[in-house]
Amino acid sequence: MQGRPSFSNPRQAMFLVLLMLFLPLASQSQAFSYVPDVEEPTHTAPILVEDLPPLVCGDDLCDRPLRMFDRNGRDANMDYGWWQSYGPDLDWNGMDDRLQRILGGLDSISPTAIVGPDG
Repeated sequence: MQGRPSFSNPRQAMFLVLLMLFLPLASQSQAFSYVPDVEEPTHTAPILVEDLPPLVCGDDLCDRPLRMFDRNGRDANMDYGWWQSYGPDLDWNGMDDRLQRILGGLDSISPTAIVGPDG
């Protein structure tokens, strides 16, 4: 042999190069066409509580997140609702009601609130 390429046909060589370039793209085509069959809801309408300003997201009321965790039959480490002991959340929107009152323009009712003479 004289050091010439083993391909006698340049079309065949070009075809193999294109095949090597497009083969990785073909394997990714399934990732683009996957659409989940059913999408379960993650949020629901807010709960309005008397004397608590609603949590506002932009111009609308914030939706309340659903706390349904699929544990696949495994037992939970803590009792359901354990998060309620960390702060009051009467409207179940995930925001501490004391902070929600402050965001709504009311005074803080927190025992550690710093309130000076200027209010």
